[in-house]
Amino acid sequence: MTNEIDLNVDVNDDMIIIDDHNDDDDDQDDIYEKIRKQIGFYFSLSNIYYDKFMQRLIGIDLRKLNNCKQDYEIYPVYLKEFLRFNKIRELTNSFNDLLNAFDKNLYPQLDSFLLKNDLHYDPKTQSLQRFKPYNLSINNLTNRTIYLEGFNPYIKQIDNKLRCLLEKLGPILSLRLQKRSQSIGFAFIEYEHEENAKIICQWFDDDDNDDDKLSLKLETKQIETMKQIEQDLKQIKHQDYQIRILSKKQWNHYKNRYLRIQRRCRTKSLKREKELLKSFELQSDDQQQSSYEQNDNYFHQDFNYNNDDECDIDQINDQNCQHFHH
Repeated sequence: MTNEIDLNVDVNDDMIIIDDHNDDDDDQDDIYEKIRKQIGFYFSLSNIYYDKFMQRLIGIDLRKLNNCKQDYEIYPVYLKEFLRFNKIRELTNSFNDLLNAFDKNLYPQLDSFLLKNDLHYDPKTQSLQRFKPYNLSINNLTNRTIYLEGFNPYIKQIDNKLRCLLEKLGPILSLRLQKRSQSIGFAFIEYEHEENAKIICQWFDDDDNDDDKLSLKLETKQIETMKQIEQDLKQIKHQDYQIRILSKKQWNHYKNRYLRIQRRCRTKSLKREKELLKSFELQSDDQQQSSYEQNDNYFHQDFNYNNDDECDIDQINDQNCQHFHH
């Protein structure tokens, strides 16, 4: 089957960092722990680049942030605001649960948690604020992130399974799953260390054969780990698709190329439509009828172009802008 890359991804959705099991016997302390981890993640470097809503809450503009050499103010965020986040709503709808999660009397290790996440909590205003500036490097973030597709998204607790098997190579900072009703599963995974992302992308490179994989400069333990990951991924593979892993840089390349094709198709189709309408306006009623009949096939034909970089606009619409064949 033709390998495809799913480009219809909204990377501004909530990332999944929580083990999302639904046991009825979860105690409140466990719920509070998950609330703290999720909120801490919302303030993290791994999330802030993608999370436009969070950017507005803390009052930063990433377009200016990377070029800013001076200190800037990061606004506090009231706890009640987090009840608007999807992953928090999956845990609780109670504001009291959020308050309890950051109650030092109930959680004596709160200061350690806040320090680890560069946060300050004000119990009087019931707000959280990051006290460190965001020294964000998009290149570093991109190099740590991989794109994975081809698994069955309907497997129970698929996010947990992916995290567990991929963490055999190294710690993961974030795992973002697709949230649409589609048959093919895809996810973005950010490793803590760039080297781990590089290893897994090289291992699953389509151009490499088994001998090439073994020739990678890996330790024996790393080779065994990658073999195990490859075997585990086969257990969750979708029956109609192949498991595919790309670097985020490669995925960005395919996405940008796809968007250029889409813009060209739209521009040329609009230009043809305007030409037809203009010709009708300059003719009499009888001539217009003749023109409609003459150009009917022309206007509804497929928009095929000679450039190898361009494609059929009807094909793009039929695919709902989801896949780009290369």
